Amino acid sequence: MPSPAAAAAATSAPVSDAPAVEVVSSDTPAPLDLKSISDEQLAARYAIPTSDAEPEVVIQRDPAPESQPEAAAEVPDGEDPPAEPEADKEPAAEAPKPITQFALYDGEGEVEVPPLFVSFKAGGKEYEKVPLDKVVRMAQSAPLAERFREAAEKLPTVEQQVTETQTRYEQLRAEAEQNNALYERLLQNPDLYVQAVEKYNELQSPEARAVRAEQEAAALRQQQQDTKRQSETQQTLVAASQYAATKIAPVIDGLAEQYRGLLDLEELTDRFHTLTADLLEAGPNGKAWVPPSKLPEVERRVQTDLTDWAAARANARKAAQTSQVKQADAQVQRAQTDAQMAKRQLARATAPARTAVAPDAPREKPIRTSQDAVEASLERVRRMVQQGG
Repeated sequence: MPSPAAAAAATSAPVSDAPAVEVVSSDTPAPLDLKSISDEQLAARYAIPTSDAEPEVVIQRDPAPESQPEAAAEVPDGEDPPAEPEADKEPAAEAPKPITQFALYDGEGEVEVPPLFVSFKAGGKEYEKVPLDKVVRMAQSAPLAERFREAAEKLPTVEQQVTETQTRYEQLRAEAEQNNALYERLLQNPDLYVQAVEKYNELQSPEARAVRAEQEAAALRQQQQDTKRQSETQQTLVAASQYAATKIAPVIDGLAEQYRGLLDLEELTDRFHTLTADLLEAGPNGKAWVPPSKLPEVERRVQTDLTDWAAARANARKAAQTSQVKQADAQVQRAQTDAQMAKRQLARATAPARTAVAPDAPREKPIRTSQDAVEASLERVRRMVQQGG
């Protein structure tokens, strides 16, 4: 049995002398209750065309009788053969649908969006040849990303608030449990209830209220006095620190720089504490300090006593270092002299033994005259005297 779509297609085809036509459709579906199915399901099951889609109909025609190949038309001499018909061109590929809707304008108005691509850098990342519609989508998503970033920044604060709320909730629950336990005790013990009522009336009496008001007023006055005292103490400490930083510390630092290599800052600081130990008093906060009224005396002792002590200690160490250097130089000189003497003695001990070599006898001059004979005789006598001596 053909489907309704195939039947509709067959009945709507015009009757003519054309070859027989066969409509191919899908297999006939199983029977279905039409009252329990929607229009869309019915259309999908029976391939009923909707307003957005045409029915898929495949038409197969009878094969045409074989025809003999036509003979090529004769072309007169001197004429070009007729041009063959051009093959049907394939339709151009349809442009992809943009992922978001937007409009592009120039100076005259809206223009058609060309296939543009954009390369850019954002968030430390390189984007190469991104389609224009995707760039627009990224711009549309930027506010949402900003909200996500703000939410991420607020997350620690929210977590802290949740923790604080949870802690407060636990405290209130514990207090509620204590109150419920107290209520149960009061209801179960009439004597305890009577005592609680009497205690409450006692605390709410005019006398008790007056005593509590006086205590609260005294506590407030004491708190104000403590705050004032702390403020004055803080101001005094700041002034003392400024005085020490401008008039005392530079002197100590200058001594350490002046006698570098002979005195260090730790020695000067220890000596400073020793010189000012008798000026210390108990401070407002319970710690020992030098009162602001005695800071000029501290400055004087630093300028005189500490400076003199540093100079004497540095000069003594410098003299000791000079004496040590001289002693070291003398020891080095003696060591060098001893080394030279040892080298000479070693050279003498290791030198080869020498033997005396007699000088060559002088050659006698040839005697040519009587004077030569006299001189030769005298030379023999002189030589004999030297050998005999």
